[in-house]
Amino acid sequence: MKISTRTRYGTRAMLDIALHEGKGPVQLKAIAERQEISLPYLEHIVAPLIRAGFLRTTRGPAGGVSLRKRPQDIRIREIIEALDGSIAPVD
Repeated sequence: MKISTRTRYGTRAMLDIALHEGKGPVQLKAIAERQEISLPYLEHIVAPLIRAGFLRTTRGPAGGVSLRKRPQDIRIREIIEALDGSIAPVD
């Protein structure tokens, strides 16, 4: 199975957010720096994850993104489907 760059980065971002769970919202700029992803591309990746209900946003100086679900309730397959559509085998 081939995983797109978008899905790899999205998975890394979700893991980063999960590792900071309980410490308040995580700023996208901080995730982008830690994961070495450009901020505009990360914003493009996070938008469908918010629409799919994985993340919530908080506005303001202490704002950012946080998980809507418990980390253990999120499956990699769901992240892939949110970012790239349904999963199909590749030869």
